[in-house]
Formats: sequence, C-alpha cells, structure tokens
Amino acid sequence: MLKQNSVKELEPSCPDENLRPVIDITGLSFTWPKGLDPVLEIEQFRVDRGELLFVIGPSGCGKSTLLGLLTGILLPQQGVVEVLQHKISCLSEVARDRFRADSIGYIFQMFNLIPYLSVIENVILPCQFSALRRERVLQQASSLKEEALRLLGHLNLNDSRLLAKPVSELSVGQQQRVAAARALIGGPELIIADEPTSSLDTDHREAFLRLLFEECRSSGATLVFVSHDRSLAPFFDRVVDLNVINKVSGGGVGDLA
Repeated sequence: MLKQNSVKELEPSCPDENLRPVIDITGLSFTWPKGLDPVLEIEQFRVDRGELLFVIGPSGCGKSTLLGLLTGILLPQQGVVEVLQHKISCLSEVARDRFRADSIGYIFQMFNLIPYLSVIENVILPCQFSALRRERVLQQASSLKEEALRLLGHLNLNDSRLLAKPVSELSVGQQQRVAAARALIGGPELIIADEPTSSLDTDHREAFLRLLFEECRSSGATLVFVSHDRSLAPFFDRVVDLNVINKVSGGGVGDLA
C-alpha cells in the first residue's frame, strides 16, 4: 500500500490540465553512472495533449534514455522532466511506479508479452497493477475481458481461435497488436512506443499505425512514437529529430519540417 504522501505527490500541479503540455522538459542533462560526458542535453522539449509525435534518431543517439527519463525509470542530473503535470524527480520511487502503471501505456520493441499467458490475459495485465485503469475499464464495460475483446477487435485481432492461445504461438504482427491493446487498455493518457514496427514489412507497418492512431484519437491519448525509420514520419502530426534537440549531438532546438 502506498504511503499517504505518495498520493499527494501525484496530485497535478495545475487544475486545468488541458492547458498544460503532456511532456515539458527544460534544461535536461543526463549522464550515465561512471560516464564522463552527458548522453542527453535538451534545452526544451514539449509535447501537447493529443499529439501523435514521431521522435526520430539513429541507434545510440539516446532515444531509449529519453524514454527512460519520461517514465521515471531514470532521473536527470540537471533540469526538469514534467510528465502529465508531475515533476518526475519530485516523486518517490513508489510514486513513480504507481504513476507509470496508472498513466503510461508502453509498447516495447520486442513487445515483452508474457509467453505462458493467453492473448486476453496479456491484454488485461495492466489492470492487475493499476486500480485506476481497472476502474476506467469497468466504467465503460461489464468486464475487463469485454474491453480486451473490443480493443483486439479494433486492432483486427478478433479470431476466437487465436484468443485462447499462448501469445508465443502468434505471429510477430499478431503479437504486436496484442502489445498495443495491452498498452491502450484502461485509457492511459500517454502512450509510448519504442520501435514497435521494426520487424514488420511496409504494408503491416502502415496498417498498424492507422489502427494505433485511431485508438489514441478515440481515447484522447497522446502518442510518443520512437524509431529510426524515417519512412514513418509522414504519418504523424509532428516529427522531432533527437539529434537536433540533443545538444550532445551538436544540434539545437527544433523540429523536422
């Protein structure tokens, strides 16, 4: 059970959250332990509510480090990382864990599904860790399974023969959609996708993006999608090159046109 002060730590700092960015980074500097030089130095990075944002950069440019800072897995040595009106460095470790479970849906590059669980069991897993996400589901659906089936159906994965199978028996494309449904269930306000289309061909990548965008727009979620694949950029509302905003890479503040 969380301490009482953890609840206070998670109270938004602004009563009208729609006027505040979902992500607001100022003066960020991060250096790995025992590292000599920073890997990230970002003067300003802002993501507004409801954006479908594409963050592009080659391997090794700090994309995964940035996502670790946004989720509170990592903490900056300097600067402010504010996500959904919460200053991540000001939250205790317990509060950061709770914040991630309640507010962030994460689609991993390798999906990170539980191989011995069924499709449905994998999708509803976040609701076992977040009472808030569970409550949101049950306000709209009669059961967690019903909502899982709805999401899977919207993601074109509604074959009843597949749903009871362990996810290890699914194709890569099918596992990808299960991972997306798991990230989306319970209406988290921020969806983070870390190279989730890297193993798919062009047609499957585009189809997956269309379905993901539709679900994010339907729920009002903000999407931060990270990849090195520049061919995906035209699908998004805005594109940010990490090599441009990260001063370590020799860039400055700016977006791709």
